[in-house]
Amino acid sequence: MEAALHECTLMLEWPFGSDEVCASNGYRFLRLGSAGLATLAAQSRFDDIWEFVRNDVSHGLEPPTKEALAEGRAFILLAVQGRRVVGLVSAERLTPDQKLQCMPDEDSPGLALVEPGVHPHGIFQTAALGIFLIWVRRSERRKGLASAMVDVVRQVATLPGQVMASAGQVAFSQPTKLGFAFAKRYAGQALVYTP
Repeated sequence: MEAALHECTLMLEWPFGSDEVCASNGYRFLRLGSAGLATLAAQSRFDDIWEFVRNDVSHGLEPPTKEALAEGRAFILLAVQGRRVVGLVSAERLTPDQKLQCMPDEDSPGLALVEPGVHPHGIFQTAALGIFLIWVRRSERRKGLASAMVDVVRQVATLPGQVMASAGQVAFSQPTKLGFAFAKRYAGQALVYTP
């Protein structure tokens, strides 16, 4: 049992170089690009981390391709304390014609299809950024880390000369029940997209 716990701890460490985007509240936020995953050891460790996260959140999602990372269409951000990975977000830029679903308020019985540019309440609605996957280590939940990671990825995804996407322009892919609750707290609504 002790050996298995030690192996899990090692698997959730990131000892490799990455672009540090910023640091806040004891967390460092690292952007993993195709260059950061160039070595076999780094790619293997990332694959292990992704598999752990995928199992923890019960999703069968695949990580973004190296091409999407290199072209800036997709982003991977790790939140670390020392070398220990405590959070991960995978995000992607969305096109203006991206189909969305929305659960706009507590009274809504379910998801409503939102055509690009139209909110169920008649307000203009699009999403610029899609959160493909978000995960926070259980011991770090309820500390604002998920919100901080989405804030950072919104900054990272902003192209030169563009305005950063607002919280209301962030959509989520296949959110869990906790994910819906987070999206509504973060953005005031739960926009959902299918990659």
